[in-house]
Amino acid sequence: MNNLGGGKTYGIILDNLMYINDPNYYSVFFRRTLVELKSNLWPELLKLAEPFLFYQSGPNKGRPIGKAHISRQDYTVTWPTGSKTVCTYMDQPRDADQWYGSEISRAYFDEFQFTREYCFDVIRSRM
Repeated sequence: MNNLGGGKTYGIILDNLMYINDPNYYSVFFRRTLVELKSNLWPELLKLAEPFLFYQSGPNKGRPIGKAHISRQDYTVTWPTGSKTVCTYMDQPRDADQWYGSEISRAYFDEFQFTREYCFDVIRSRM
């Protein structure tokens, strides 16, 4: 059993893992604030991602698999195939406007009930 309350965050992270073998896959997780991101979503993503990113045994134990990389500064996970998952915040329309021109494979809104309709519409148009 996970310790994530109802398991919604856990569920969206697991859903994301289904697509990481596609090198063109680019997913984004949104929380309303950076504080929420740092305290919940990002640590849980790292916990679940580690077995997919680093050798777990043998002579390469602890080394990255393929192109795997974690950028703690940018809250980005690069998977072994080169696909990427970004965690970021979005609260105001100006936050959404920064995504114009982006191509997103999949977007996840953790705590969607706090997402502004405009922000959702912008991200939806990027997919």
